[in-house]
Amino acid sequence: MSSCLNIHAHYACRHAGACCEQDWHIPVEAELVRLVETRGIGSAARPRFLSTAGGTTVVGRQPDGACVFFDRGGDRLCAIHVAAGADAMPDACRHFPRLVLHDDRGTFIALSHFCPTAAWMLLDPRSAEVVEAPPSLHLRDLKGFEARSVLPPLLKPGLLTDLDGYGAWESAALATLARRDLTHERALGIITGATKRARGWRPNAGALKTWILESFDLHAGAPLEPLAPGLQKRRAAVLQPMSGTRFPSYSTDNEQAWAVGRTALAPFDRAVANYLAAHLFANRAAYEGEGLLTIVEWLRTCLAVLQREAARLADRRRTFGPHEFVEAVRQSDLVLVHQADTRAFGRRAVNTIEGAYS
Repeated sequence: MSSCLNIHAHYACRHAGACCEQDWHIPVEAELVRLVETRGIGSAARPRFLSTAGGTTVVGRQPDGACVFFDRGGDRLCAIHVAAGADAMPDACRHFPRLVLHDDRGTFIALSHFCPTAAWMLLDPRSAEVVEAPPSLHLRDLKGFEARSVLPPLLKPGLLTDLDGYGAWESAALATLARRDLTHERALGIITGATKRARGWRPNAGALKTWILESFDLHAGAPLEPLAPGLQKRRAAVLQPMSGTRFPSYSTDNEQAWAVGRTALAPFDRAVANYLAAHLFANRAAYEGEGLLTIVEWLRTCLAVLQREAARLADRRRTFGPHEFVEAVRQSDLVLVHQADTRAFGRRAVNTIEGAYS
């Protein structure tokens, strides 16, 4: 079975072109190269394909970095898509903006909100909930992060969860973010407190699932723990770019920017909660990190990056409405999903934030 969030279930490409215009190295399959060359797809004014230093064949680019097959001036479609159909496009393009996790519970499909269409879906007034993914979202031969037939996520260093227990934690955390009586910050506080308590489980204490659900019940009314601007800055500064990518360092920014971003995001509380739910669902940090607190720290870091990007836009445009919110989300996911080294984050995040979980 494949699952997604209800707010993403009806995603369909609207040809915004954001992915096509981004300066990305898009690997292509040998059969696609043959198809393009045989049928003469695309303009011959620039090389249709390039070879990287490592020998990988990638899509050629226009002078500004856009894909050489992107028709910016016409219908904003891919020439390969037009000539041979969506299934003929490179795998990376065919999957975008899908972010897929396969584990022994099933297949989970989230979306990158760098895609403008996906970003606007966060403004859905509904709370994010898990639903069965429709066929339009579940592509044939769906590729993603492969966690089938591996050990389940860690509860904490040295102690594994089981899939029932981990599934209960994820469901309870999503349900907390979905609560209409909580702000997103309060929800994060409850998730943090419940997760800290859950780490106290021992095999002789009974079923992990029961222990986790009790932990969330015990913390359901926990008071708000403010996310201090200084600590949020340190969270964002933990992020490191993947090889071949770069993004502005957050370490030199004035920590007051995070307070500005927090204020700017206040009118969009439900959308921010949905954004955090989207980063919790289908989360690969569960398998790359050092326990459930790694996922909690990832959520707080996602919020820290969103706050900083919101502050940038609020300062630049002197206003912060729905369009600015969507742009802040897009820039945040450009960093978090497409540029940051999540494996490195999983190894170091909790230990880097001194005292965050004391």
